[in-house]
Amino acid sequence: MAWHRKMKSDARTTRPQRRVGVQSFERGLALLRAFGAERAAMTTAEAANAAGLTRAGARRLLMTLQEQGYAQFDGKRYTLTPRVLELGFAWLSAQPLFGVGEPVAKQLAVRLNETVSIGTLDIPDVVYVVRALSSRALHLRVGPGTRIPAHTSSMGIILLGTLEPSQLATFFKQWPRRRYTDRTPVEESEVRDLIQAAGRDGFCYLRGVMEDSIAGLSVPVRDRAKGRAIAALNVSTSLQRTSPEEALAKLLPELRAAAQSIEAALR
Repeated sequence: MAWHRKMKSDARTTRPQRRVGVQSFERGLALLRAFGAERAAMTTAEAANAAGLTRAGARRLLMTLQEQGYAQFDGKRYTLTPRVLELGFAWLSAQPLFGVGEPVAKQLAVRLNETVSIGTLDIPDVVYVVRALSSRALHLRVGPGTRIPAHTSSMGIILLGTLEPSQLATFFKQWPRRRYTDRTPVEESEVRDLIQAAGRDGFCYLRGVMEDSIAGLSVPVRDRAKGRAIAALNVSTSLQRTSPEEALAKLLPELRAAAQSIEAALR
């Protein structure tokens, strides 16, 4: 009898927990995420394949997005409308980092005549929050909301260098070992070496990792009250225009000063 009660108790404790999420909503989010620069317009079949849905399910969701003004249909393909920006901008506009960081990034971009960005870590990616362009355009087309693998960006590496070991372990369980250029690190040991160096130096400089012709230099932006990094401030430049030595001598002091001004304003 006691054995029977114990077995019943064990069964209760090991029984899988019931899902509390709304599956149809999860599918709708997966469909929205399927659209991007490489898939700006999709047929129902293409959308279903990209989002891992059935055609019937994708069709219903696409029609719902169209009815709500978030998508449009030209008779063959669906595209998202500018109204989807409401979904992300509601979060972005409520973030002190955006309000404080955007003018600092724009001023720095004008002063250096280089592209300046602010990004946050969302394992395993870096998400661009601010992008201030200069008159000297770069080939890498990104903007607020763009996600790139953290190991391919100096912003990602510097933020990974601020994580606790358990958080870093989570990253390495999820990171995509995709090679974009000959310099992209795809071995865990390579990435760990970069992370360790960034944590030690307080900055990260990477060249030709995402694009052959582009170098990136990043420093952390810290929440001084909480004592942790909340974002990274980055300058991107052309390898032909700026040598590694020039980047560290001229750009790094400006970058650190700008990060400190953001931190001070966030207090």
